[in-house]
Amino acid sequence: MGRLWMRVDVTQGGRWTWAPAALGGLALACLFAGGWQIREHQAAEARLAAAAPALKGIPDALPDAPDPARDLFRAVRIEGTLTGNPILQAMDHLQMGPGFRVIQPIEVGGRRLLIDRGFIYDAWKNEPLTATAIEANGNLDWPDGLGTLARDAGAAPVLIVATTPTGDGIVPVPVDPGAARGHHWRYAMIGFALAALLTGMTVLSQWRIKRRDEGNVTQ
Repeated sequence: MGRLWMRVDVTQGGRWTWAPAALGGLALACLFAGGWQIREHQAAEARLAAAAPALKGIPDALPDAPDPARDLFRAVRIEGTLTGNPILQAMDHLQMGPGFRVIQPIEVGGRRLLIDRGFIYDAWKNEPLTATAIEANGNLDWPDGLGTLARDAGAAPVLIVATTPTGDGIVPVPVDPGAARGHHWRYAMIGFALAALLTGMTVLSQWRIKRRDEGNVTQ
């Protein structure tokens, strides 16, 4: 009998450090991930609320020294000359489907900045862009990765997101600071659902181990 109990204890201990513990750890990780996404969703909501007045503002002249802390999403009216090679970034437009976002250097009042001209279809990505001198409305933005784009283009790290057409058939895609909030909420629900599923699997695994070990003891 002593040998039997020793074999059961060792087997049970091995199982406890494998299946239930691993599933429980994954459930906890998914729970934390869901909580993090909820916090990101709340941050996106706060960012949207703070941005609303600027996005609805009347376009004004480009500031001499745009500052992200003061001028984020500020509405501006610019006249400038497009120059340099366009940067194409893959994107999915909600209405028009897959294509590319066109970002290009622009000379404005002796300053070289970047302008997000908007969306073109994938089939048009190799078509030459002929527009040069433009007038456009837009909003100032400082998205992640802007520093690298600006450095590669030899421009200042300031992005103007066009809200009016800049030619070449490019469709403006106005800045939407609330776009990420839907993604965060969806990812949070997925995280919580996975946590619930893994928790159920953990409980089931423990129950099966208990039933199996009880059977071993009675043998």
